[in-house]
Amino acid sequence: MKTNNNEFESYVSRKLKEKADTPDERQMQQTSTAMAIAVVFGMLFDVVMMAIHFIRHDTDKAYPYLAQLLVICAGFGIAMLGNKEPGVPKTLSGRSVPTEKTGKAFALRLLNCFIEAASLSVAIMLFNAYDKGSFTGSLITETIISFAIFMAIEVAFCEFRVHRYRKAQAKLDQEENDLED
Repeated sequence: MKTNNNEFESYVSRKLKEKADTPDERQMQQTSTAMAIAVVFGMLFDVVMMAIHFIRHDTDKAYPYLAQLLVICAGFGIAMLGNKEPGVPKTLSGRSVPTEKTGKAFALRLLNCFIEAASLSVAIMLFNAYDKGSFTGSLITETIISFAIFMAIEVAFCEFRVHRYRKAQAKLDQEENDLED
């Protein structure tokens, strides 16, 4: 079968144009890296502006920055839930969380959750004490309540990530066993 060169050339140029419209993996990685850098700068800006307003005892102006920071973190968390292959769960400091189903591993996860919830509660308490000028009984009560809430949220998310990781590992193990058979 004989093909016409003009038809073939137009076909090839049309396919090249279609391919040029879709970004390749390298372009997508550069774009996502640029977006991540922009988000980090936005978060740093929010933290700096919140610190400035807290230092000036003008906390009402700091709340919009806090809200924006929380929205960014929530968006990042939701985007990470869409990740098809979950990685090893990590603490805020970047250490891997033990994922085994043993009591010792659960106790270590609970300890990590305790440390993270306590550090967040203490940080909030210090900001509130600085803003109000002193430590009061209501401030300590608020700190204990916020610690309990943060601890519950942290344990729930940690166990969810560990369960998701175990499920992905079990699926990979099953696929590996199926290949061996």
